Amino acid sequence: MRHTTLIRRMNPYINKMLLAVCCFLLHAPLFVADSQAQTCASTSTIPYEWPAHQNWFYGTGKRANFAGGISLSNMSGASLSSYEGTIAVSDDNGNLLFYGNGVSIANAAGATVATNIKIGRGGSIANSACQGTIIVRHPLDPETYYLFTTDDALDGNAHGMNMYTISTAGTILSGPTRLRTQAGALFNTSEGIAATMHGNGVDIWIVTQQKGARALHAFLLKCDGLNNGTNAEASTSNVGPNVPADARSRGGMAFAHDGSKLAQAYPFYWNADPSMHTDAGVSICDFDNTTGVFSNGLFVNNTNSSQYDVEFSPDNQRIYVSCSSSAVKTFDISSGNAATIKASVQTISATGSGYGNLQYGGDGNLYYNRNNLIQISGNLNAATGLSVSNRGSTGTLGLPNMLLPPAEEPDIQEVGPFCDTDGPVDLSTNWICSGNDAEDPINNPTAYSGPGITDAANGIFDPSVAGAGTHEIIFTFCNVDDTIWIDVTECSNCEVAIQDITPEICIGETYTLDDLIQTNSGVGVWTIDDAPGGVSATISEGADTIFDASNLSTAAGTYKIMFTVTDGAETCQDSINI
Repeated sequence: MRHTTLIRRMNPYINKMLLAVCCFLLHAPLFVADSQAQTCASTSTIPYEWPAHQNWFYGTGKRANFAGGISLSNMSGASLSSYEGTIAVSDDNGNLLFYGNGVSIANAAGATVATNIKIGRGGSIANSACQGTIIVRHPLDPETYYLFTTDDALDGNAHGMNMYTISTAGTILSGPTRLRTQAGALFNTSEGIAATMHGNGVDIWIVTQQKGARALHAFLLKCDGLNNGTNAEASTSNVGPNVPADARSRGGMAFAHDGSKLAQAYPFYWNADPSMHTDAGVSICDFDNTTGVFSNGLFVNNTNSSQYDVEFSPDNQRIYVSCSSSAVKTFDISSGNAATIKASVQTISATGSGYGNLQYGGDGNLYYNRNNLIQISGNLNAATGLSVSNRGSTGTLGLPNMLLPPAEEPDIQEVGPFCDTDGPVDLSTNWICSGNDAEDPINNPTAYSGPGITDAANGIFDPSVAGAGTHEIIFTFCNVDDTIWIDVTECSNCEVAIQDITPEICIGETYTLDDLIQTNSGVGVWTIDDAPGGVSATISEGADTIFDASNLSTAAGTYKIMFTVTDGAETCQDSINI
């Protein structure tokens, strides 16, 4: 019969087991609460599907709500009037918080809570720029809103691009702060302004076009503010149209829903740069949402219809352009070739008159405000089966401009348990809404903390460094964090195994013991652990280890032979009977 015995150090972790169980019971409610807290308002990457975009403000106190479709009503109280670009902010449950007409902000009850916002007005009591304003919030700082404003083509005041911070009540926290180029220079803008998500899934790019130049200025909003607390841009790309510093700077812009491209539209008559002619009235360029750099500018206008605002199709392979000639034009941009794009133009008839904004509603339909709210439905990717319906008079041209992603939290993927002899483990943390990797080693080099963390930026956990126990590991990014508990058990490195046989020899013979070894993690020693009475066989060491019963006086019987291995501070044994 074979006997195997493992001899090891006293294991203090056994004495900690009851403590660990008690600690787990104390922590258990926290686990439940944290698990319940880690919910996401929307996992969609399409902005118009986010709950915070569920309400619109437009016209004279008019409201659209997209909960389960579209319902139209009037704002509560003595609401604001608008003319062109507006804002409307809802929380992550779709409840309206506040709205604005570019110049003033009112809360959900209709009470005005902020006035005299610096924006191009063109003599109007409200914003009279095509877009003129946009409001965004960073998903890691969901209680603070950032309002950006532009110039107006008809306003003699050169305000430039300004930023305000706004509370959840709609009140101004700070601003105006006039934004500058990287070199610190002031600049004036066209009427267009747009925003899209950074490639990391949490930061936000805000972009506008400079008047009198081809410069597209990109600003990066991080969780600690704009461009790490400065009012300077992150990048300039000279690939846009050369927009004149006069009335021809009216027009809008939009990012593709995946942030890969930017499109702009300006009236056909503004050919300030003769080399561009009217082609530059509609332009498209690529965007690197990691670096903020624009490239591959294409000028594709083929409408000559005073184009004004622009939107991408849901699949980003087509653009829609609003025109003053009672129509919306659409271009297939999938080829990436300017001539092919221009030749693909189609016309969609609409009603109303004058310029107007384009915007997607939460119901997935495209809306066009040209003194009437026009709904365009159907296959907007292919521009087939489209239907146009008038949802009522507005007397205005604007629709809300916003980028309000759901509040984000990090989620560390659970791992373990491990032995204290295991090698390093690469932890992984994702954002719960976007699903993107939350690690950012360059900008967040101290993300991970806790026992056994040997690389805080990349989340390397080493069980041998942590040692036996239950370890709290925390991932922190700005003001949000997540926690996991990793169990590490004290384990043995020592290994030994010999063949499971019972050799038989005669008195007067020997047997080579080394041939029996299958596994040994360290130096081993053979000993006789039990022997019959009388003259005992012996073990001799040499080139081989020999069980020696060559003495004819050796007592017959069963000998228990023990092989003991020492590996560091641990020992382990296996045995065989001969």
